[in-house]
Amino acid sequence: MTSPSDILVIRKALEQAMTKDEFRKVLCLWLKVALSLTSKQIAIGTGQTPAAVRKTQSRFASEGVQALFTKPRGGRKRENISLARERQILNKFQRRAQRGSVLNVAEIQKAYELSAGKPVAESTIYRLIARHGLRRYLPRARGERIKTQSVRAKRKPKETNV
Repeated sequence: MTSPSDILVIRKALEQAMTKDEFRKVLCLWLKVALSLTSKQIAIGTGQTPAAVRKTQSRFASEGVQALFTKPRGGRKRENISLARERQILNKFQRRAQRGSVLNVAEIQKAYELSAGKPVAESTIYRLIARHGLRRYLPRARGERIKTQSVRAKRKPKETNV
């Protein structure tokens, strides 16, 4: 099943393991090769299930030692388009917003749907905007500006105690 070169590779991998999880995976292999333990015995020793031990051994047999150090889970599994493409779409709208126009979510949604090739919910667009830190640059209305200035003018100056 295992060759002497596999034993050396496993021994080196034991020394290179940086995390507890990596060490546990390599230990599953070492216990099998060095002590010829069953997957049930290895599972008891390492605190894993026998199925997890067999899966680790199987991945090592098919992919080699790198299978022990890669993280197969996580990431954007349900993404419609890549983050880079999202940034590209939003850049055009961000430039417009910085010049003073309001972000139009419907326009962003149309552009996103065109790129994704399928319809998406409005909430997807709001999450997209939040994810990229884009915000609505709302220019103040002229009347509101005048109101603010007149309120400031009407305020009484603070009296200082002398």
